Amino acid sequence: NETGVDRMYDCNLRNEWKPDPSGHILLWVGQVFESVEEGREILSKYAIQEGFDLYKSKNDVRRLTYKCKGDECSWRIHVSSLPDDVTFKIRSITGDHVNCRKVMNNNEATTK
Repeated sequence: NETGVDRMYDCNLRNEWKPDPSGHILLWVGQVFESVEEGREILSKYAIQEGFDLYKSKNDVRRLTYKCKGDECSWRIHVSSLPDDVTFKIRSITGDHVNCRKVMNNNEATTK
C-alpha cells in the first residue's frame, strides 16, 4: 500500500524542476525546487529570459512571492515550502505579461 508520504514524494519527483535542453525556462503550478536558493535562482533567470523586473514582496526562508514591476502588469508567482521545509513548490501563478514592455537593464542580471 502506498502511503500519503509516498504519493507526495512521487508527485514531487514528477514535478521537479529540470533545465530544458534548449535552455528555455518554463514554470507551472505544482513545480518543485530542491531549495529556496534554487527557487530564487530560477525565478531570477526566468525574469531575465522574459525581459521583466521583479518586485519581491515576500522573500524569506519559507516563501517567495514575486510580482512584475510593470505598472499595468498583473503577473504574480507564489512559491512556498513543503512540510519538509527543504523543497519548495510553486503554489500559484496569476496574470500575464501582455501589457509589459521588455526591460533592457534588468536588475536580476549580475553582469551586462
